[in-house]
Amino acid sequence: MGKNSRVIAFGLFACLIIGFSFYWYEVRPTQIAKNCRSIAAYEAAEITRINKRAGVWEYDKVLYGNFLVRDAEFAFQRCLQTNGLNL
Repeated sequence: MGKNSRVIAFGLFACLIIGFSFYWYEVRPTQIAKNCRSIAAYEAAEITRINKRAGVWEYDKVLYGNFLVRDAEFAFQRCLQTNGLNL
């Protein structure tokens, strides 16, 4: 039984390592990116509202919904870096 229990323990340990690796390198970054997209859209919309009120609106820039794409991309990258990702 000693040899079998070592094989089972090694198998369980290997499954734990593989499961953790999958979570850390696949699931976690996807969740962070999804959260950062919504944060970036909100922050970019806030920047747009502030700029419209201040009269500093850039009509010639590319709009996506109610914000500038440039602002959203900047906020997205900042959010990713804050959460430890560099895409």
